[in-house]
Amino acid sequence: MESKGFRSLQLLAGEDALAASLSSNSEFLSFRAIRTLIERALRMSGDPALGLELGALQSSGTYGWLGQAIMTSRNVHQAMKVLHRFGKLQTGSLQFEFSAIESGGVLSVSELHPLGSAGVFLFESTAMAVVSLLRELTLRPTSGVWISFPFPEPDWSGRYQALGVDEVFYRSRELQIGIPSKLLNTSSITANEEAFSLAERTCEQALAERTQGLLTRQLKIMLRTCTGKYPTLEDVAATRMVSPRTIIRKLKIEGTTYQELLDDARKSLSIWLLQNTSDSIDSIAVKMGFSNQSNFSRSFRRWFGFSPSGVRRSVPPIGLPPANSPLYTETGLLRDSDKEEPVTED
Repeated sequence: MESKGFRSLQLLAGEDALAASLSSNSEFLSFRAIRTLIERALRMSGDPALGLELGALQSSGTYGWLGQAIMTSRNVHQAMKVLHRFGKLQTGSLQFEFSAIESGGVLSVSELHPLGSAGVFLFESTAMAVVSLLRELTLRPTSGVWISFPFPEPDWSGRYQALGVDEVFYRSRELQIGIPSKLLNTSSITANEEAFSLAERTCEQALAERTQGLLTRQLKIMLRTCTGKYPTLEDVAATRMVSPRTIIRKLKIEGTTYQELLDDARKSLSIWLLQNTSDSIDSIAVKMGFSNQSNFSRSFRRWFGFSPSGVRRSVPPIGLPPANSPLYTETGLLRDSDKEEPVTED
């Protein structure tokens, strides 16, 4: 959107929690947040084919260790099997399945929950991203590849020429990408057995960790989209139709507590609001669910060892937080020990 002349603040207007989540690299966004971004981008740009553009911008480097495993695969067939196994590391909304057919193979991409207004965008971007990966893997044109979309032919279907595939179909049950045998058996230009083994093990470990910490991740996403009244432990338990004790027990197994997750969400949003808005500290305290500024300031000092006014961009901090304060990693402040020493010549 910025490349089209829009500012990110326009896209995020009125969505402080979403903006704060985007400033963190450590967590998945909720589907509600993704859908909000997509709807706003489509409406503001007036371009219904933004999904195609997004898919074309992505490369293997976008996908971390998953991308490493794909690119170091022996051939395209193995790369598609990697996507089948580990595609869920990239999204919680789509499921990837690869199956062999007489003429080659089919990569099927289905929705794990209703995608609604974001569906066309996500399926278009996924199709373009997979085709781009095929080209990156082989440095060859995608001859013989066909795509079937799970929606009627759109008014902008002429722009599907950018996919560079032989045929495009519509109204299928799920997104399907057909790959001919010749292309499936094509060796990857960056095949590396040792690097593949490392990437595969890392993906397996990441998948296991994600499964083990499922409740923690779900609650983190939920809390990071809240402003004002945060749900209590009892509220969360009631929503999930379990007892508060069950939530406590499961979180303990995953190595955390509900209060820690709540504090983490408040930390992230409060810092973003302090640094990126002109809201008064009192109003930010209310958004954080505190009854007054004093309680907010007290908690902020407990979290970071520093006052809320100290992280205002317009207010130079007086003194520095303790060396172990997470304020350094949250805001990018430098400790004295982090500052580069001047270079001198002997």
